[in-house]
Amino acid sequence: MTHVWSDAEDPNLYGEWDFEEWKKLHLKDFLAMTNGFMHELEQPEAKTRVETYQSFMQQQEQPASETQVEG
Repeated sequence: MTHVWSDAEDPNLYGEWDFEEWKKLHLKDFLAMTNGFMHELEQPEAKTRVETYQSFMQQQEQPASETQVEG
């Protein structure tokens, strides 16, 4: 898998990471995203990979934008 990082000076770009921790925190969402991509690409009028990703991210962001945080 290749990730494009926009900031080469970002301290999060390099270093160690714990795959088991990532799995606990993110695997379920990663699999849902991947299944969504597969479903979109199997459609007769399939979108490009970028369009599919953008569509998925917009769907994920909509509920979050409706959530209010009280401070």
